[in-house]
Amino acid sequence: MINEVINKVLSAKKYENIHPSTVKRTAERILEEDEKISDDEAVKKIKKELYTIHAHYYNGLDYKKALNSFRKNPDNIKNYEHWLRKYDNNRLKSVKNDCYGKIFRITGKPRVILDLACGLNPLTLQWMNLDKNAEYYCYDIEKNMINFLNEYFRIIKMKKCSAFFQDVVSRIPEMKADVAFIFKASTCFEWQKAGNTMKVLNGLKTKYAVISLMMRGEYNLDGCRNYFRKLLGEKYDDSYEVVSEKEYFRILKK
Repeated sequence: MINEVINKVLSAKKYENIHPSTVKRTAERILEEDEKISDDEAVKKIKKELYTIHAHYYNGLDYKKALNSFRKNPDNIKNYEHWLRKYDNNRLKSVKNDCYGKIFRITGKPRVILDLACGLNPLTLQWMNLDKNAEYYCYDIEKNMINFLNEYFRIIKMKKCSAFFQDVVSRIPEMKADVAFIFKASTCFEWQKAGNTMKVLNGLKTKYAVISLMMRGEYNLDGCRNYFRKLLGEKYDDSYEVVSEKEYFRILKK
């Protein structure tokens, strides 16, 4: 039954580019919660959850148009600013407020970075001020986005940067690194299943992990602190706080 349900979901155009592991673990949980659920009802529930954890976060950026603009002006930072603003203006504001400078003053300038559930955060490489020999590896569950990012790395001539089509909850990256980013993804991980964030954090082979939340609604400054206090438990007191515009970061030394 589960394979039929997964195949039905992946055959839908809206979900055909999502990593099969994401669909599989979503299907397993829904079928486990209701053993009597029909295939059709299970497919509907899975699609609804996938929309919440995936489609809701992606605004249909025109990858082809963006890449063409990068090819024409590969050294113009305003070009990347333009496309990042279309995707996530709050992230851009945080970056321009020197969030990376604030983070790296705590972690040290990293030589190797892992960016988990990255979205289009790799477009902010222009503001990281990394050394030329730095390595940057990013992961996401959307195939077209990963293809876009790898072409973007080629255009900007970042030879030690790669994007991977990978569900980091199902398969935690094994690469050793100085810093791991988990920007704005923790609430999504936890919504899927409580404990997912700590599962990923505990499995990482990095010196530091940096997790962020956008500061809005219930997540004001105190709300963000309370969220991370509950999430990190006893590790909270050994972590560091950074605030940049409307983004709240918690830096955890592993």
